[in-house]
Amino acid sequence: MSTTFLMPQSTFGVVYQVQGEDLLTVPTRFLNRIRGVYGWYVRPREVAILGPEYRLSANEPANRTPDRIYLYVGSVKAGNRKSVAVRFVGERLGPQISSDKNHSFDTDFTVSYVVEFLCNQGLNVYFDVLSTIHGGAEELRLAKDCRPILQKVGEKSVRLHPDFKRKITARNLEEEITEVRDATLCRLRKWVAEQNATRRQAIDKKKTDSS
Repeated sequence: MSTTFLMPQSTFGVVYQVQGEDLLTVPTRFLNRIRGVYGWYVRPREVAILGPEYRLSANEPANRTPDRIYLYVGSVKAGNRKSVAVRFVGERLGPQISSDKNHSFDTDFTVSYVVEFLCNQGLNVYFDVLSTIHGGAEELRLAKDCRPILQKVGEKSVRLHPDFKRKITARNLEEEITEVRDATLCRLRKWVAEQNATRRQAIDKKKTDSS
């Protein structure tokens, strides 16, 4: 349905138009060179519209379950003109399919495709600046906490998960894009299943403790 940049509104900004029709007003604060770590995410209650396998169990209070399913966590690297806004635009638009001589999908393209795919399924996708500290160490710290489904988070690094770093050729491009879509849905189902399992364990423990 939409992508949202979670920043305070401003009275004045840049007005984006198509043939004179106002579609979007970008607050001036968005254009500031804010550095830091950001995250793309969806909300579990909205993911539930995808079907029964994407629905959290109602057996436990909702406040015990994270209210965000992170898709991707990234950081702005050092540089005079680097900003979170640049990463937002790059990953939203996905300007190039590959940046390694067409061997595999570019990260911006992958994130852009997943965001657009989920929006087309009727979900809102959110972009949040999680920290104003930029760099790999802060990105890794937050990624370990957020556990983004598009990435493989190790002890010392965060990388696009192999399920999404697809190998491509001119002949298999559409097939690999489909694999990205299917992998996204699979990881969303896995996230929901893990949360439901945790809920069931908590219920079983509570019953055992009270018996």
